[in-house]
Amino acid sequence: MFRIDIERVIKRRIPFLVRRVVNPYFDLERFFNDALRYQWMVRDRDDQESTWGAYYEFGVGQMNSTRTYWSACRRLSRSLGFPPPRVYGFDTFTGLPETDHEADQLAGWTPGRFAKSLSDCEREAKALGIPSVRFVQGLFEESLTPALGEELAKDLPGIINIDVDFYTSTQTVLNFLIPLLRPGVLIYFDDIWSFNGDPSRGQLRAIREFNEAGPFYLTPHWLGLGGGQVYAVSRPLEP
Repeated sequence: MFRIDIERVIKRRIPFLVRRVVNPYFDLERFFNDALRYQWMVRDRDDQESTWGAYYEFGVGQMNSTRTYWSACRRLSRSLGFPPPRVYGFDTFTGLPETDHEADQLAGWTPGRFAKSLSDCEREAKALGIPSVRFVQGLFEESLTPALGEELAKDLPGIINIDVDFYTSTQTVLNFLIPLLRPGVLIYFDDIWSFNGDPSRGQLRAIREFNEAGPFYLTPHWLGLGGGQVYAVSRPLEP
């Protein structure tokens, strides 16, 4: 009996480990899968505010995360029967911008890196079969306007991916998102460990300042990943 149980474990774990080695975005896809499943299953519960909504991606880059999200979303939409949420991608589409802020500096983060043109992203989204996608082009300081926020208020996010490398870019994105957030929304920060946990630099600094300013608070979520970190949005009680 004990040998049979061991064999079952091996048979179940080997395909899992193989997928994890072959697919560098396996952990991210698992997060998308778990988050989408959970948010869909609890959307009508009376004891929780629904956070079912669109997918926002800040920092589209080479579309690796977009592709990974759509892989999980397409599979779950078929098995659970939900309509795929709309996908929004925000990027310069010319690569990393220039920055001279000391909290942004890291070797390898050079202007133009991770560039993929808007037209190439649009073609790939069409080839992937994403039914509803909108790309917003420009520097975040210029493109994330109050007018855009009013438009997006009609399609609030459930899952947000902030893959923008810099402290300054993360700060701009978080401030823009304040009117669009709800408790329970999940935010994935891809570059949070780029400075080895230094709270004065990068995304960790932006998160700390966001939490200090309120009204929302970001708390690390159990859906943590090897390369980044998931945070859950909450609204603390007034003191």
